[in-house]
Amino acid sequence: MVYSWVLPVAGFLVLCGAAHAQVAVSGRVLDENGAAVPQAAVRFRSADAPEQQTEVSTGPGGNFAAVLPHPGNYRVTATARGFFSLRDTPVTIGQDSPTVQLVLNHLSEILSSIDVPSESNPVDPQQTNTEKTLTNLEILEIPYQGRDVNAALKLIPGVVQDPQNGMHLAGGAANQVLYTLDSFNVTDPVSGTFQTRLNVDTVRNMRFETGTYSPEFGKGAAGVVAIESQMGNDAIRYNATNFVPGVDTASGVHIGTWSPRLE
Repeated sequence: MVYSWVLPVAGFLVLCGAAHAQVAVSGRVLDENGAAVPQAAVRFRSADAPEQQTEVSTGPGGNFAAVLPHPGNYRVTATARGFFSLRDTPVTIGQDSPTVQLVLNHLSEILSSIDVPSESNPVDPQQTNTEKTLTNLEILEIPYQGRDVNAALKLIPGVVQDPQNGMHLAGGAANQVLYTLDSFNVTDPVSGTFQTRLNVDTVRNMRFETGTYSPEFGKGAAGVVAIESQMGNDAIRYNATNFVPGVDTASGVHIGTWSPRLE
């Protein structure tokens, strides 16, 4: 009978000792502006016994309450959506119902912008066609094989030359392009290609358009090449191009490409 009384008393004493060691902790989670942070997860982990962890969450006012197994040193972790996490912050919990205040900072987003001026080539949202222009200076200064306008078409971006010297613009066939010279149709009526031999020195610029272009150009399925010639007047002028031959030193000294033109 004696032992039956001792065991329950001893067990009662142990339970009372364990309950007496627990400590109640209250606190609040705020942001950097002092506003409450609801639904934040707060976890206490004992520094002496890491396996002892207590996790609670905050209410609408950012308040929380936790019961820790014993007073002592703890590490607190607080996380919330949209905030930087507060991890393993050391705190000392005493026996007298302490109050803990935690501060979380909002996630910050850094935005940077670069102002790219487009004064030289403005983007017009109302323009649905693609336009590329080749000036007479580019035609004369960029080296290419041939000295007529048909050979100079390959200088336009997007133009591909086939083995038969046919020019394909915007992926279309060679006979699917409308060619105009000063607004006159110069497309070959039989082959539908550009066969007019025109000196490049007489060209002011060449304009290639594809997409939704002006109705004045008719029915060019792949696009339109509008050639504008140099405009003359009543004055007599002279011009010589590549009249003096150049010297090429590659593979020995010899005369380079020479195609003199007198205008």
